[in-house]
Amino acid sequence: MSKRIHRGNDFREFLKQQGMLDEVELLALKRAIELQLERLRKARPVAKLVRVSQTQTRPKRWDPQAHLRWLKRTWRGKQLRLVDKYLQTDREA
Repeated sequence: MSKRIHRGNDFREFLKQQGMLDEVELLALKRAIELQLERLRKARPVAKLVRVSQTQTRPKRWDPQAHLRWLKRTWRGKQLRLVDKYLQTDREA
């Protein structure tokens, strides 16, 4: 005994016999797409769109000449021997 409750052909077979299957499937697909588009229109945006300006300049690279000028201005030509002092104590240990 079959567990099928409904008897007879299914709806697709009926539409195929009537010659309407392709037309009905096309209409169903169009309606599904319309519903998805409507749902997307009502949805909240995921992120805000922000205009990016093209006038942003890249940061300058490290300039050794400018760094040397800064060192001379800051230390007034004096050389620090702190590193040498600590290296010497480490070497003796």
